[in-house]
Amino acid sequence: MLRHSGAASFIENRSLAMRNTAFMMVAFANPALVGAVCPSSRWLACAMADAAHGARLLVELGAGTGAITEALVAQYPGVPLVAVELQPGLANLLRLRFANVDVRRAGAHQVLASLSEQAPAQTVLVSSLPFQSLPAPWLDRTVEAIASFLRHDARRRLVQYTYRLKAPFELPAGSDLRWTRVGRVWRNAPPASLWSLQRR
Repeated sequence: MLRHSGAASFIENRSLAMRNTAFMMVAFANPALVGAVCPSSRWLACAMADAAHGARLLVELGAGTGAITEALVAQYPGVPLVAVELQPGLANLLRLRFANVDVRRAGAHQVLASLSEQAPAQTVLVSSLPFQSLPAPWLDRTVEAIASFLRHDARRRLVQYTYRLKAPFELPAGSDLRWTRVGRVWRNAPPASLWSLQRR
């Protein structure tokens, strides 16, 4: 029993080291597309999963090394999950780790456009996208795609975290979407605020 426990711990530690290495490589190569100094903590991952309650389809935007993916799979084993990751190395890592997750290596705007018509009303977008550091063309396309996706049904929503106290991105005047702050996770580096975006 002790041997088995030790082996499991070794495998878990090695997997964590591989994820951290992959994260650092991508972060140094494309800092604007990562926007963080380290992967999400397990406390942030669990808080994001909690905020996705009621989903019939989960779409994770910017899945990265899979910290939040792991929490979503554990908490919602019967709910289909689409994990979106643009970086090829991280997308391959996700495919290796999560055999039952639909991993798509593409931009968030492309995946949301392809899912918009057939996705159920109770679809929750769970996002780790770094809106504050995304290059302007990517930011505009992504925000527009999210807004369009959410407007299809008032029951659809986006769950997003940010390291600032302000909402993750600004909405145009007169928008029918509204941000609501739903939590704060202190056990993360740095601490993060959780927000929900939904049609009024």
